Amino acid sequence: MTEQWSDTGKARASLMVDEDAGLSAMLTGMDSLSYGEQAGARMRPGLILNDLEDEHDCFSDNTHNSHYYDGKGVQNVCLGQYTRVDGSVVSGPSIADLVAVTNVDLDTEMHAKLDATMKALGHIKVAAESGFAYDQMLERGNAEGGTLIMGGVNGLIDQTRSIGCVRVEHPESRAHFVCYNPDHKLHHAGTVRILISRGSNRSRPLERRRVFATFGQHQF
Repeated sequence: MTEQWSDTGKARASLMVDEDAGLSAMLTGMDSLSYGEQAGARMRPGLILNDLEDEHDCFSDNTHNSHYYDGKGVQNVCLGQYTRVDGSVVSGPSIADLVAVTNVDLDTEMHAKLDATMKALGHIKVAAESGFAYDQMLERGNAEGGTLIMGGVNGLIDQTRSIGCVRVEHPESRAHFVCYNPDHKLHHAGTVRILISRGSNRSRPLERRRVFATFGQHQF
């Protein structure tokens, strides 16, 4: 995996062939992991059914870590940073940087919601590591466990609403990319469109690319 994502790796090369597709893939991953995968498929079903077999890691009892670090991965991609196991931080230009250029309010909102989600997932992690196992949280009638899990679910859904306000658009064709929004509407008045010119120099810093915002409520 390290080789695949090195400067000359195949995975990195594939992602960088088309900048628009690369940014869209990042947004799609943030959106689908937050809402459809983690909140919708990995967390909520077990709580609805109170079925221990629906725990994400039912054999290893490592679900609390899986949920926490899935959430951390979404936050890392959005903010363009990663903390190594030795505590050092790798960082660079990010989607959040592009959003901040055009719409400071949305950028602030996204940061706050990502932080809130990680705080909620952190509560699950701390509880599990203190002896309140995730499968116990799923037991029917366990109000404390249900509250912990739904805190994470609600945080993930809420951050998806903000992620869904970010678009990647070609300035020439006006074609645009929109993340799926669970409410089927853009709740934010200032929708960000990230414009990437075709044929632009891929080595140019992200913050120099053109961005603009449109305003008003949009349905899609």
